[in-house]
Amino acid sequence: MSSRQSKQTKLKKAKVGSVEIPASNIAKNGGIDAQEPEQEQSETLVELSRENADDDKFLKLLIEFRVIRDSIHGDIWLTEAENEIIDLPIFQRLRKIKQLGPSYLVYPGALHTRFEHCIGAMFVAQKIIESVFKNYNKNYSTSLFLHNLTNEEVFLSRLIALIHDVAHVSWGHTLENEGKILANHQWKDEVRRENILEAIKPVIDKFLTKVGLDRKIETIHNEIRDILIAIESDEEAIHKLNRPFIADIVGNTICADLLDYLKRDAIYTGLKMVYDERIFSYFVIWDYKMKIGKEYVTKRRLALHLQKKGGKLRLDMINTCVDLLRMRYFLAQKVYHHRVKRAFSAVVFKMVYCAKQCEVINDDDLFWLGDDPLIYKIHTVRLKKDSNEYTKAAKKLATSLLERKKYGEIFSFLPRDKPDWEKIKRFDNPEERFTIENQIERFFSLEPGAVIIYPAQDLHSKVPKVKILREEGIIESLEDLAKNREFVSSIGAELDVLDNNFLPLQSFLVLMEKSSIEQKHIDIGTYEAVCQSLCITGKISPLMIDLKMKALGLDCEHCLDIKTQIIQEYTEVRTSPDEPGQRGDPEKYIVNSLKRLLQPD
Repeated sequence: MSSRQSKQTKLKKAKVGSVEIPASNIAKNGGIDAQEPEQEQSETLVELSRENADDDKFLKLLIEFRVIRDSIHGDIWLTEAENEIIDLPIFQRLRKIKQLGPSYLVYPGALHTRFEHCIGAMFVAQKIIESVFKNYNKNYSTSLFLHNLTNEEVFLSRLIALIHDVAHVSWGHTLENEGKILANHQWKDEVRRENILEAIKPVIDKFLTKVGLDRKIETIHNEIRDILIAIESDEEAIHKLNRPFIADIVGNTICADLLDYLKRDAIYTGLKMVYDERIFSYFVIWDYKMKIGKEYVTKRRLALHLQKKGGKLRLDMINTCVDLLRMRYFLAQKVYHHRVKRAFSAVVFKMVYCAKQCEVINDDDLFWLGDDPLIYKIHTVRLKKDSNEYTKAAKKLATSLLERKKYGEIFSFLPRDKPDWEKIKRFDNPEERFTIENQIERFFSLEPGAVIIYPAQDLHSKVPKVKILREEGIIESLEDLAKNREFVSSIGAELDVLDNNFLPLQSFLVLMEKSSIEQKHIDIGTYEAVCQSLCITGKISPLMIDLKMKALGLDCEHCLDIKTQIIQEYTEVRTSPDEPGQRGDPEKYIVNSLKRLLQPD
């Protein structure tokens, strides 16, 4: 037997979709109903025969071609098609994009990239697939009508896991999620998405054609596009897919993406955390009914089968699911939203925003340069006498990153309800942030780039939404199951506690470079009062007027009436629909009012 035949034989034994289903059980898996008319049975047989022939062709695309060594998972096998996709420039650029953004400025070892994470996610997807395969065979004769995967579905699941993060730009999550600099995230950005898929398309077309599946080319590309977009959307968008379980495997609740990055991020940051790999023993695919609009739609979805035949839940594995949530929270607290890391994230997204505004960089630079080259390009820009505030701020911030100059918190606001979120919603707009940052800088006579606003983050984990399959064929989410009186435990309360623990990480922050804080010798209460007025209440305070009077060399001891008048006039102007242009800059309004009232012609 040749080496290549040996590999194919090995694959047939190990991979999902390669098992033959006994003829007596075909109807169980959507096959032929003996009661169908003879002509319809004949047509069904032809269709089944064609599908089986196609699936054999997809098996040829799953032959092991190359093995690479990963620092987390060990040996990872690649197919020839996957190997060619990895070698594309559009995939290789991921080597220059760090998985954890500026976290390396807090944890020096956090230098791993999107490149290895994508390959690791594909490996984990294969482990989930093999779990589905084993549980399908193990439960074949039971009342649980589980679904298996075809070779086509294995091909798609692995491919989508491999490319799921290829749409990341330099400093991806820092710009998209934290700084909200880019309007559309990853695969929702149509230009970015189509450019990437167009680059990958020739490789997929080549291998589909090679095995005689060229008529499936358009269908495969459309499904890849739809699944990648749905993963970036919500549960309803995933359920509307033709095969939503593929999205579940790659990037939904407990999925390949999560199970790779939890392990990888913990190891590279030096945090001693692991999850129980026994969770890979319980993945199944099952029919799940979900309400879409006014109707209930049943689709095949990925779930965890965690109930024993006697009806008892596997509480140890329920706790493993909760452990994943604990691990996710611990990483969020210690790494993703570490106070120093958040400050450097703010430096990054303001630097990029300012650099784009003054056209030092463009969208192509964001996509192709990578994290560090982008900083160096901004850092090397030459300032001129007529350089605007954007250029000055961008260069200053790039220097701060290269020299690890820290920014400290001078104001924080934790939104607890809808009215609180409404107060700070406007700061999701980077232009609005820059305007208020500029006002704070002028209040304290600071240069551009000295102040940065970090917008509030609405943080929630998908883990409690993971689907749990019970022996009766009922699927419930982990959070719903935890509240079920039939399965009383402390898990429901713990899920609530963990969800509440995310709240302090959602804070809205105003940051100032530490060197300016040390030089100004201004008490923190003054900073907080000014930021509270400019960012939250929108009102002028007597303290703000005092600051500007001191800056102008005016006596503020005996000017109570003038302060009252300025505050009253600003309130009237601010609430007047006739003069909207007067509301935007309290600092300028105070200065102009003081000149008018204290320095008359």
